[in-house]
Amino acid sequence: MSWSGGPKTRLEDVTFSTSSQGKSKAADIVSVQPLLREIFTGLSFGLFIGLILTGPIIYALFRVHFMRKAYRAAAKDPFKELPLRPAGESLRVKIDELADEQQTYLFTHVFAAVGALIMLLACPVQLRLWVIVGFLVAMIIDAFTGVPKILRVTKQLWNARLGYTGERAVAEELNQLLACGYRVFHDLPFDNFNIDHVVVGPKGLFAVETKTRRKPVQDGKNPDYKVIFDGQFLHWPNAKEKKSVDQATLNARTLSEWISSSAGEPVSAQAIVAIPGWWVENTAKSAPIWVLNPKGLKAFIEARSQLPLAPTQVQRIAHQLTLRCRLKND
Repeated sequence: MSWSGGPKTRLEDVTFSTSSQGKSKAADIVSVQPLLREIFTGLSFGLFIGLILTGPIIYALFRVHFMRKAYRAAAKDPFKELPLRPAGESLRVKIDELADEQQTYLFTHVFAAVGALIMLLACPVQLRLWVIVGFLVAMIIDAFTGVPKILRVTKQLWNARLGYTGERAVAEELNQLLACGYRVFHDLPFDNFNIDHVVVGPKGLFAVETKTRRKPVQDGKNPDYKVIFDGQFLHWPNAKEKKSVDQATLNARTLSEWISSSAGEPVSAQAIVAIPGWWVENTAKSAPIWVLNPKGLKAFIEARSQLPLAPTQVQRIAHQLTLRCRLKND
């Protein structure tokens, strides 16, 4: 009996097929090697160019780091005690921090752009389309994440500089009280906040909160640069707010409690909101808080008749304020 199956496979056919597959894989490996070599060469070239461009900056950063350590180890400051905090000290520190943050964001984006350009020029032609697509995706993501951060920090920096100038303007007016037997302190620190100015003298203790606001640009000949205080709210030309009044009230209460505890006798601080550059109109008949232009601070304080302080009280309070207002080493 004879049996017939499907088409017969010869041994030499199998051998030929296997050897053909092996040769094909070997050819694929050989064809990939030049691409990998080109990628490695391109990345090496890009890193070399990037190191040349950023090398001086990296070197300078390392030098500054080690110089700072050597500077602190070699000598110490000559001051036996540091001076009192100047007006706007907290805002000055905040301005430095915001400026550093802004520069970090900007430099990071510049370095990223330079690095992306180097990688694009150094990568093989076969991969440039994918690299461009990747950069476009990264740019879109950065437009929704990185750019808003830069804009936010920049706006905060502008506001901090405006506030710093305002506090110095108020301090200039308050310093006129020094000739009348008053002591003036600036930027009194507490936990997570500070009191812009503190005045103590014969007519009492005063906590001054500075509120600096830009004036709107108006085309008319008589621009409305007036803020109205109704006893609770500050009414600006385009808005009303209560935050400054509440902050000044909290400052006065905190100062009163701290001084009463430190000096060992009850002392009540008068809350004041100083608004430089604006005409202030008070419509409330009586309010526990003063809101006025800083040019009127000296006259209002000297005209106060309630709760005068004895010279010994002024001295004790000033001593406590001096201890708290000293600058501290970093």
